[in-house]
Amino acid sequence: MPRRIAFIIWIAMLSLPNAWGQGQESFKLFPVHENGKWGYIDRTGKVIIKPQFDEVGSHFPLSTSRTPGWFEGLAAVQIGGKWGYIDQTGKMVIKPQFTSAGRFSDGLARVEIIEGGGLDGFIDRVGDIVIKPQFCTASDFSEGLSAVTTNQDCGDFPDDSGIPTHGFIDKNGEMVIPANFTSSWMFVSGLAPVKIGSKYGYINKQGRVVVPPQFDFAESFSDGMARVGISSTNPDEFYKFGYIDAGGRVVIEPRFDDAGNFSEGLAAVTSANHHGYIDRRGQVVIELQFQAVQGPESFHRGIALVWKDGKAAYIDKAGKYIWKAK
Repeated sequence: MPRRIAFIIWIAMLSLPNAWGQGQESFKLFPVHENGKWGYIDRTGKVIIKPQFDEVGSHFPLSTSRTPGWFEGLAAVQIGGKWGYIDQTGKMVIKPQFTSAGRFSDGLARVEIIEGGGLDGFIDRVGDIVIKPQFCTASDFSEGLSAVTTNQDCGDFPDDSGIPTHGFIDKNGEMVIPANFTSSWMFVSGLAPVKIGSKYGYINKQGRVVVPPQFDFAESFSDGMARVGISSTNPDEFYKFGYIDAGGRVVIEPRFDDAGNFSEGLAAVTSANHHGYIDRRGQVVIELQFQAVQGPESFHRGIALVWKDGKAAYIDKAGKYIWKAK
């Protein structure tokens, strides 16, 4: 959850619903990078919005950005160090003015404003602030709730204190699940991962623990499964990753150096710095051959963004290339 260690979450990480897929019904365009700028193509590889932006949402697998792609018909883009929002014609509908920007969900999007003390708040679809910046970190809204931190002193690593400062607000900005947790993430399918003391478990929307704290890392559910981590015995690795079902049962044993969310039946995984894809049985179906893959989600409408030989490309679910960077 803390923005300065988001790289742990983003390295190599839609079928609906999942943590990033709420409102994804309008997703039809895919980001591409050419001549130092970002634009969008459709699924056939045709350029729809010419490359013109310094950054766009959800493309770099090693990015510390928490900005996802298209939601409710809008996507966050960056020009001159500021984030705004475009529609699918490329028209700028909310001018670049934010230092960080999230997805739209139920008409609201998380933004960070330097003038607001570098804190997170929420805007509506015309760019007006509806929940004032007041949180060290805030997740995008999912299922009507946002995970927020209430630290008085945000610091570089707001989770490191071990003090419970994570809770959940509703769309009015009211704290409806008290800040009883040392870390938290989004609600999906009625469950949210939270850290209680030193371990992660899952709570329901009433704030009751339904999967006891037992994991060293845990993320929101996606495609009916959630990735979890256990501490690695290798000092060069953070965790080994596997997957659980909604009952908290381990269905794919933690054995990967990294792993992404399941979407459309596949998930990106990493071993020995090579990236590929597994199915829901844990079987490798697209060989671990890429330098990087998009995170945290993987396949959208049957294609996924990967990097090989230093170049970006899109593949289909058979692993065949449908677009390569020039």
